[in-house]
This record gives sequence, C-alpha cells and structure tokens, in this order.
Amino acid sequence: MQYYFKNIAKYKNPVPLYFLCGVKYNFVNPKDDKRVVLKEYLEGKGYHCIILEENFVINKDKNGKMLGYKFINLENLNDVETLACMAVDGIFIIHESHSTAAEIALFASNNCIAKKTFVLIPDKENAEINHFSGFLLWGYSDLIAKREIFYPVTEKYIKNRVNVEIRTYFNKNIIGKNLSAKIDKFIDNKPDNKNLEIIESSYGKNINNLNSYRIESNKKIHISIDLEILRYYTIAIFNIPEFRKDFRSANNFFEGLTICQKWLKKLFLNTVQKHRKEDISSLDCVFEISNSINARLNFRKAISFILYILHAMEWIKIDPRNEKGISISKRTDTSRGFKYIYEKYNNIISKEDLLDRGSMYL
Repeated sequence: MQYYFKNIAKYKNPVPLYFLCGVKYNFVNPKDDKRVVLKEYLEGKGYHCIILEENFVINKDKNGKMLGYKFINLENLNDVETLACMAVDGIFIIHESHSTAAEIALFASNNCIAKKTFVLIPDKENAEINHFSGFLLWGYSDLIAKREIFYPVTEKYIKNRVNVEIRTYFNKNIIGKNLSAKIDKFIDNKPDNKNLEIIESSYGKNINNLNSYRIESNKKIHISIDLEILRYYTIAIFNIPEFRKDFRSANNFFEGLTICQKWLKKLFLNTVQKHRKEDISSLDCVFEISNSINARLNFRKAISFILYILHAMEWIKIDPRNEKGISISKRTDTSRGFKYIYEKYNNIISKEDLLDRGSMYL
C-alpha cells in the first residue's frame, strides 16, 4: 500500500491553532496572566492555543520538566517566534513592552503573517507609557490586520524607592463583551480555505506562499511547503498505522524526528509522482519552507518545532531528558484526545495499491 497527499484546492483547517504573545509570563499567579485569560476564552470557543512559556525554555530545564529550544538547534528567540508565527492559523499580541513591539515588527514584515495577526493595546490612560507610537505606529500600523484598544484594570507594583511598575489585568479575569465581539469578528473574517495543491512551479522558481515543486536538471527535486500546511500534513500522517508503529519504535526524540521526516518525504514524493510520467524516485530531494522569513530555518527544524507544538497540546509526549521515545497520547475524549484530532485530517491522505514506480513504496 502506498500513501500520498490529496491535491485539494480549497481546504478548511478543522483544528485552528492560535499563538498568544505578551509580556513576561506570570508564573506566580497564572490565572491573572492576560494571555491565560485569552487562552481560556478561545478554548471555550473550541479553538486551540499555545503560550510558549508554559511549555518551553531557551536552554535545558534544570528540573528536567520543560523542553529547551536549543535541544532542537533553535539558538535564539527570533527563530522560535518566526517558526511559531508561520506554523499557526492566527496570532494575538497583547502589546505592552519593547519585546512585543519587536514581535509586531517581525510579524508585520511578512504579509501572510501580518494578515493573521491581532494586536491588543491598553488604552493610554491605563498604560505605563504609550507603546504604540513613533516608528511602530507609522511604520507598521497599516500592515497589521487588526489593532484594538482594551481597557485593563491596573495595579501599581513598587519595586524599590524609584521604580514603580504598572501591572495590567483583564477586569475580573474575563474578556469583556466588546472585546470578545471584536475577537470573534477577527476570527470569523479570516480566510477559511487553504490551497493544499502541490503544483509544478513556473520558470524554474518556486512560488512564494504556495506548495510547489521544481525539478532541476533531472538530478534534484525542490519541494516547497507552507509551514502552516506542513503542520496539517504532520498531524495527518498519524492516521497511517505503519507510521504510528514506526514512530512508537523510536528510542529518543531524534529517532522519532527522523522517522517523521522520512515519512513526510515519501508522501510528498508519492504526491508529485502521481502527476508525472517519469520516475522521480532517484532524484535528490531538497525541502524548502515557502513562507519562511528566516534563512536559518530548514525543513528538519520546522518538523522539530511542529512536534514541540504537538507536545504542548498534550497530543504527544517528548521526554525533556531525551531518554525515551516520543509517546502518542491515549486520551480519547473529544476535546483533547489526539486520535480525535488527527482523524479530522484523515481526508487529506489517500492510499492505493502499489504501482510499479520507484518512489511509491511505503
């Protein structure tokens, strides 16, 4: 039996995922953290959300409980945030600091990312300073899809005799009626359909922000995949029993990553092969991220980060000490069980009997 991805011109993602950005995470009182409140609101609507600080650290976690970015060769937060914003369906930034200003500038610089970004800004009276001004205002305000004011409850926190910090909260830790209506409208107005067709690119160049391939001098094939859609494909292959068996056999994270990478490569080659008469199995395959805004990021790092996302969603479990293989969640409840999730992507995979063609052996 061989598997391949279906070419679907209009595909609606069944499990939307949102990336939530903001100021330093409130580890002392997480329920007071505005991103946690927003996450609970969105999850109540049936969406899935990720707050990076809840699951990951930059370096190795001393307690061995959280995954580190450097473990998968992500050396700085720019790479991490770039992968996150490209992989998700939408982004919410609660903008109250220089760090979130940098995120706005990073995301607004790419049209595909900017149009799925929603920025929340505290009103001037309740903000410590006006964070959305100057170059940020004039350089990026027109590029972001949505920018809204919210009216927080404030608290003065005295650090020392000279430093007083203004901390903000959502009133009663609830998303208010007016803001919830604006958030809902932003989500409802987002384009529903994605193009899952893998087409041959014209003029020997890949097409930006589209899944495509090009064959170079009959020796090499370049396959270019949108990272958000790569997330769909990665979840979808868990529907394949043979893949799940291979994946469970891995002794550590990197073995599991290699198995995942191998299977994705084979399915992509099978998908292209179905539309070509000549055998492409002997071609050297090079993968590229079509919507990448960072030259340091490659296919393996992208898959690594997608597996990190699945870990954060509790759909799989990665051992931070890398002493065990990657386990697949056995939860069966419809809200969080991974089987329920990956079966929603089953319709983008097809299978048929083996053909006498080199690459179609899986």
